[in-house]
Amino acid sequence: FDAAGTLTRLVGVTTDVTERRQAEEALRESHRFISEVTAVVPGVIYVFDVLEGRNVYVNRQTATLLGYADDEVVALGTDFLTRVLHPDDATRFLQHVAALPALADGVTAEVEYRFRHADGTWRWFLSRDVVYRRGSAGEVRLVLGQATDITERKQAEQAVRESERRLHAVVHQLPAGVG
Repeated sequence: FDAAGTLTRLVGVTTDVTERRQAEEALRESHRFISEVTAVVPGVIYVFDVLEGRNVYVNRQTATLLGYADDEVVALGTDFLTRVLHPDDATRFLQHVAALPALADGVTAEVEYRFRHADGTWRWFLSRDVVYRRGSAGEVRLVLGQATDITERKQAEQAVRESERRLHAVVHQLPAGVG
């Protein structure tokens, strides 16, 4: 301003934030897409932190399939497994988890196990895990996994085994020369 109060010079800086806003919008859209995809997958999707031994993410299907809210699973941390893993499956499951740090990129590791539903019933699952992220030294840090409820398949297999056992018992009870 001059002595008369008239603006004589204007200095300013402008920044074009169009690209940044577009990038932020693309990121929001990507997050929304991932959220929607994980919501419609019929199984549990999780991210397991190998070093901490706990899930850092689970999708909403955890609540549907097991009765536990996703934030409850994350909050329970390493205690989640001890609360829900069937004792008969602990050795196999823990061997699977112990092998995750040696998992090569692109290799899928599988394990079957039972988890206790919040209502007390046992549900069978098949988990498939792959390396999601490595640490700076190349160690496996995060594993991306998908667990499918296979309870009905396991029940059908058990029913077939029981039928075969009963049939075998009946055949052995038949008189000689019959059957």
